Amino acid sequence: MEELFDLVGVEGVAAIIAVVVSVFALCLSVFNFRAEFRIAWTKEVIGWARQVVSVLTEMEHDFSTACGQSLGVRPSGDRVRGQLARLSTLIDEGRFYFENNSDNDFGRDKPVAFRGYRPKLIDVLVRAYDSYRRALTNNEHDPSDTIRKRKRDFVSHVQEVINPVWFSKKAEFETEKVKVNF
Repeated sequence: MEELFDLVGVEGVAAIIAVVVSVFALCLSVFNFRAEFRIAWTKEVIGWARQVVSVLTEMEHDFSTACGQSLGVRPSGDRVRGQLARLSTLIDEGRFYFENNSDNDFGRDKPVAFRGYRPKLIDVLVRAYDSYRRALTNNEHDPSDTIRKRKRDFVSHVQEVINPVWFSKKAEFETEKVKVNF
């Protein structure tokens, strides 16, 4: 250590320490930025997913059933078209968060957001949309079971993406930092 002082002097050692501390602070800042970005992105995805689940639940219950038996009540065509428009909008909004897998030539003639294969999370919504749309033209078609299954698939895919375990651990850590006594 004395050799270092002799070589660069006190000012030089202070400068080296300052550089090391600065690099450490920069690394910590980048880590915090990434964590904050992940939290913000996840909040956005959860907000979008809540809207999707709400629409899917409404669509599922549009075809009234009791204990698996149809009550013979069908929504109006206007209602079905409105639900389809809402779900279509949410599907396209989902493309803002989840891009297609375009590692191949599939759909290369399409616009960028539609090239390749849809992620599973978006694909289950398209399948729910298609099933509900069939109800417009086929009076025998009851899409409620299909939509219920697609909704469960969707919720599972969202859960895989947002990783609630990470948030549970983060919340546990944060509450451990602040103890409240009543």
